[in-house]
Amino acid sequence: MTGCGDGHIRFWDMVGGHIVRMIQAHTPHGVLSMYLEPGNLLLSGSTSDEIKSWSIRTFKCTKRISSDLEAVWAVHCDDKYIAGGCEDSSVRIFEKQSGKFQQRLQGHTRAVRCVNLDGKYLYTGGEDGRVCVWVRVDDTQTSASQAMTRTLSLQDGETDVFSDQQEGDIRSSRKEMNTPFMMLHSFLKHDCVVRGLSTLGVGMFLISASADGVIYIWNIEEGRLVREEVCQGRSFQCISNENGVLLAGSNSGTILKWLVACPPPSNE
Repeated sequence: MTGCGDGHIRFWDMVGGHIVRMIQAHTPHGVLSMYLEPGNLLLSGSTSDEIKSWSIRTFKCTKRISSDLEAVWAVHCDDKYIAGGCEDSSVRIFEKQSGKFQQRLQGHTRAVRCVNLDGKYLYTGGEDGRVCVWVRVDDTQTSASQAMTRTLSLQDGETDVFSDQQEGDIRSSRKEMNTPFMMLHSFLKHDCVVRGLSTLGVGMFLISASADGVIYIWNIEEGRLVREEVCQGRSFQCISNENGVLLAGSNSGTILKWLVACPPPSNE
């Protein structure tokens, strides 16, 4: 399955290598992002102001979502919400069933290039090199006191510093307590655009990969860096973690493979 600059989504036969189906998804706008949910749902985002959902059984558009969106660079969903990462540095949240707009998240200063929802957390990565972790506050297991904005800056050898409710580009107002998500952590360590996000363990660790050729593993609950992998001369374009096997695609045309396990707990 490929999303193309001509606005079409093409489905390929993996054995024969030929196109088996082509749908006119966002013509004349290009397709920037896609997410195939296990089952029957395909989401697509484009250079226009729309996110569309598609039935894989019928190849028909089942929903159009628009809320003054700019280009949608990334799209993802969980059981309840759809998230779109946009050119204007925001993340837009929509109700999955109705397509109704729910929330506009601001945690980045440049375009949001990847988003990932897992039912409890929302993970976002941007062109600013920042990785943000947002927590679902509509979950009965998540209290408002747990959803407090915290920022971690790890550039230029700085000490790890946490502080409540940062000013500037990291914003999450108390009046948003009735909205679906609030910021939990903001990690600023990558030197350039974050291209891929994946999780390790169930809501335990977050993996981020960037065009700077570095992969970081973060402890989600504790908000700290636990592992770093540097690949000189690489520019990572995407990552995927399946059952402890981490795959990373790079601009060199190669796919790198690691066997990863959950890092040991902190002694602090």
